[in-house]
This record gives sequence, structure tokens and C-alpha cells, in this order.
Amino acid sequence: MAATLGIYVVGSNGGEQARRGLVREFSTLTLPKDATESDRATLAVVESIRSTDGRTDPWNGVALDRVVVERGRITIDLVGPGGTAPDARAAELAVSALVWSAQAAVGRGDLPVTVRAAGGQRLFGQLDPARTWTRAGTPPEFLCDIWVDSPARGASVRVTQPVVVRGQAVAFEAALKWDLRRGSTVVKDGFTTASIGAPSRGSFSVDLGRLDAGSYTFRAFTTSAKDGSVFAERTVTFTVR
Repeated sequence: MAATLGIYVVGSNGGEQARRGLVREFSTLTLPKDATESDRATLAVVESIRSTDGRTDPWNGVALDRVVVERGRITIDLVGPGGTAPDARAAELAVSALVWSAQAAVGRGDLPVTVRAAGGQRLFGQLDPARTWTRAGTPPEFLCDIWVDSPARGASVRVTQPVVVRGQAVAFEAALKWDLRRGSTVVKDGFTTASIGAPSRGSFSVDLGRLDAGSYTFRAFTTSAKDGSVFAERTVTFTVR
């Protein structure tokens, strides 16, 4: 059975600062027909670990033992504590990606999550394994400013269908710029407005219409009001067939 799950990974916010933060990507994964909540959360956590940008640190050599979903809690057991993170923030980001992925797969709101390493070791040499994690406890700056939800990275779209890009953004005065490239050539560009401006997170959509067959890269970005430099950006590459 195919299921589309929201997977959270650690990526770059883009722009000059390029701070690290959580990015949401939707992946279509295969689940057994009688999959339990624990099965869904397990698949999401495995995908999050596998997909994280720069996973050689801190996820290199880390494997998932199990995910147990109970009525009021999710428990993620890892094999090993992970590599030593450079600081607590980097360690917290890595764990937050697993927390958000597991919660999204279960779909029962902000269930508290515990992430443990074998033998009760400190996660990434930084974090208490007894700590409880929630989305509400995640600082806003831990999220990248722009997410592109669809088309998904690597998606294939039929040439007969219009392409509509959808996502979320934190943008000053809700203003968002975008362009569409085919190779190095910009074939379309424009502006769109999120449903609400910063510091809140708003939704946005861009109707690209029907496109000729080929490979395209869509980029959504915000710029500095001070000097016009790129402040945050997100790209997604897809194919029209």
C-alpha cells in the first residue's frame, strides 16, 4: 500500500546566512496493508535519517532499533548515540527532524516523543535521553523559512496537467518571489503572496500552467529589503512527461 508521508530533514535556509533548519518534504512510501501507527512512524523516521542533508554528521552509523506508538507517547529507540554534534543546537535539530516526522506519520497532533540511544547514552554527546520533545517546544528559528510541498522533489507530472506549486513561507509582508528554470534558462518568473506575513507562517501557491515536456527547477525565495540580497530560498526539481 502506498502512503504519502511528510518527512522532516535538516537542510539549509538558503541565502547568505544559510542557517540550518527543518525542511518538510513529502515522500510516497510503501506500507503493509495492515500497517499500524508504529509501522508508519518507523518508516517516516527511517526516511528522515536517510534523507537528511549532510547525514555523515551526526547520523553516520546511526540505525533505528524501533518506534513504539502508544496512546499518549511516541518512543524512538536508536542504535548508538550518533556522532558528536558541534553544539547543542545542531543536536537538537537532528532529533527534532525525527520527532516531527514521527508525529506527522501518526497524525494525532503534538504527541510527546522520547528519543533514546542504547545504554542510555547522551544523544550526539549533548542531549539528555530522558528529555521529552514536542512541536510546541521547537523554537520557530528551527524551521527553514520556505517549504515547497508539491510538486515533490523528483516528481513526474503529466504534460496534459497544469503544474501548481504549493508550499509554506515566512516572508516579510507575505511577499515571495519565484522563478522556473529549464537548465540555466529562466522560462517563467513572478511574485506571489503568502496567506499571512512574517513572523507567522503562511501558505502560498503558484499556478505555472501546462509546461512542455522536460526537466524543470522551481525556486521560491525572499530578498532583503535593505540590499535585495537573497534572504531565504527553496528549490525543487521535477519532470514533465
